Amino acid sequence: MQKRYLGQCRLEFSELGYGDMGVSPGYGSATARQQAVAIVQAAAERGVTFFDTAQIYIKNVYDGSSPTSKCSHPYTPAIIKGMKATILGLFLIIMGAQWSFAQNSAATSDSSAEQEIINLSKEKWSWMSEKKVDTLAKLFHEKAVFVHMGGTMTREHELNVIETGGIHYEKADIHEVSVNIIGTTAILLNRIILLAVVGGNEVTNPFVVTEVYVQQNGCWNLASMSFTRLLTP
Repeated sequence: MQKRYLGQCRLEFSELGYGDMGVSPGYGSATARQQAVAIVQAAAERGVTFFDTAQIYIKNVYDGSSPTSKCSHPYTPAIIKGMKATILGLFLIIMGAQWSFAQNSAATSDSSAEQEIINLSKEKWSWMSEKKVDTLAKLFHEKAVFVHMGGTMTREHELNVIETGGIHYEKADIHEVSVNIIGTTAILLNRIILLAVVGGNEVTNPFVVTEVYVQQNGCWNLASMSFTRLLTP
């Protein structure tokens, strides 16, 4: 008799099975107990270990016990009884494990993405300080907007200001950072002390900087960057 295996638990059972409904009232009159046991016995002797039994098949027949339980074949302990309940139980266990794994994977994925955004934001401050406009051009979304205390800039305007030194972001001391990811959008909040040179004058200001990133083709691009000056550091 060929064998098959169920799931990762590798539960072994025969390729062919026998349904107890065949000796129940489901197909007319119930088969006499002695004959029913003999039928099940014959199936077991031929290597069947997959017996489909349910209370509804045998209710009020055989005094509530399945003929499978009366089988005296020496391999009886290997017989799989109540397969509907067994398979359902295994299915629920497997689904529960998969759901738990999916939840853990999602949590891990979110945590990994959040850290990626934090690292990207830190690198961005370095690129701005070093005036790496080519690298920043790849990071900035084509429709990105930059909100400063003096007004709003487009992507091209911001890159030009950085390249020409109109605003030189010398150093950003990051004190707090948080990230929220919503689908393919990430919102990062930085509380920083920014040392910058604006119009030839060195200034230090405390800011909350809101950065919005969008994910496209597996990469994060900066879509918006807003500076909110704090009254106290």
